[in-house]
Amino acid sequence: MKNEFLKKNITRSFFVAFMILLSGIGFSACSDDDETEDQDTVNIKISLDKSNENIKIGETLTITPTFRGEEGDKPEYLWTSSNEEVATVVKNADNSATITALSTGTTIIKIENSKYRQFSATCSVTVTETPIVPSGPVRILAIGNSFSQDAVEQYLYELAEAEGISVIIGNLYIGGCSLEKHLSNAKSNSAAYEYRKTKDGNKVNKLNVSLLEGLTDENWDYISVQQVSGYSGRYETYVASLPELVQYVKEKATNKNMKLMLHQTWAYASNSNHADFPKYDKDQVKMYENIVDAVNKAAGLVDADIVIPSGTAIQNGRTSYVGDNFTRDGYHLETTYGRYTAACTWFEKIFSKNVIGNGYSPKGLHKSKVEVAQHAAHAAVIKPNEVTILIDYKEPPVDTEVMKTPIYIDFGSAMTDMPWNNITSNTTADKGTLLIDEDGDYTKFAIKVAKAFSGVFVGVGTEPKETFNMGFDVPATAFKDGLLVSDDNPGELLISNLDPSLKYTFTIVGLRWN
Repeated sequence: MKNEFLKKNITRSFFVAFMILLSGIGFSACSDDDETEDQDTVNIKISLDKSNENIKIGETLTITPTFRGEEGDKPEYLWTSSNEEVATVVKNADNSATITALSTGTTIIKIENSKYRQFSATCSVTVTETPIVPSGPVRILAIGNSFSQDAVEQYLYELAEAEGISVIIGNLYIGGCSLEKHLSNAKSNSAAYEYRKTKDGNKVNKLNVSLLEGLTDENWDYISVQQVSGYSGRYETYVASLPELVQYVKEKATNKNMKLMLHQTWAYASNSNHADFPKYDKDQVKMYENIVDAVNKAAGLVDADIVIPSGTAIQNGRTSYVGDNFTRDGYHLETTYGRYTAACTWFEKIFSKNVIGNGYSPKGLHKSKVEVAQHAAHAAVIKPNEVTILIDYKEPPVDTEVMKTPIYIDFGSAMTDMPWNNITSNTTADKGTLLIDEDGDYTKFAIKVAKAFSGVFVGVGTEPKETFNMGFDVPATAFKDGLLVSDDNPGELLISNLDPSLKYTFTIVGLRWN
């Protein structure tokens, strides 16, 4: 039996692949070598303004070095933390470092000359007490576009709620909006934004809102800005608009103690067809590295308080068995584990609380992918400027080689709870999504979009609102959406690891839509 299926020429627009039921019977399935000069010939002295500090979980600390002697004018120094589970250290543009306390214990913060490692200084940092839970709501505002939508509009509120933290989240949204456009809107006071706000668990969208109106709507504690994705790895685009935009934000924000954040966005999927991908030679790694470099320089340019390393978190996740499947169209995040990974990153970076083990996860998301997302985010907060390989998640947790119970697959952006598998993207994927069965166990079978569908269908509003029976229970969320096929994009799905000597039963539900 061929592994290729659902491949068909269609002369009219046709809506297909609401869901698939697959069933079967009876089968198995630093070196110091660079120091060429004698250290006696080099005169370098390093000192720190702090030597022994105590801080609480959730707090930050800035340590400033002083350099004397040779190479003091243009120093290149490395900062490290001996225990990154206790506190992380991030180098700032002026060579100082920001220490973030994560858990109780002691760590040694060290700075050393990158060429002559013997020239160094240390500070002992002891983290004490339990995390500080804010007494009132924490107010977070994003000034962005669809990438801020992916990061903050889903799951961040629930992650905070699971830890007993009250939050208000706002997103001043314009699709594809650049820093240059945000600045232009600020100068003209243009009511060009869709203001999306989550408060007390309720989401409200308001059209035709200006930057000024959004900035003054709440006493925001954190305000983030970001570059449009195609320019996110080009530092010169930040220089042109970011300083003036930040000045405007700081002048108009009602909370003068608010923290300014830069959102480090993510690189495109390797097979992305985004028009701006050629700027990075269609090289995902190059795009990621350019984004990290550009955002770090931009943070120094405007003295940003926080960089949210969402891009590193997504890149970390790509080292797991999930692979390069973190986007739904090559650039926007996949709507479950993709968006959840970004939200976990925002949560941990803002609240300095380890997101691993947080009690909230999106409905229908397998526990293994929850762990991948949380570990990817946590590793990004600890090491925001480099990729951490998720060694423990290189292989999926396949529990069985035998298909003992049916497999259910839902296509489209609306999530269906487990044990349904959710395929949310209409674009091709480099790796298949491993399928879980009715018992919630991973099987050896995988499905992927081999040829792109023309789009994702979100329903017409007249679909059933409750679960109904077609010989098996079909949740309304599985029926309402799907993948669109057309003459230009007939679409093709592949299921792998089928045994050609065995017989399988496919139940496919589709809908003609003119």
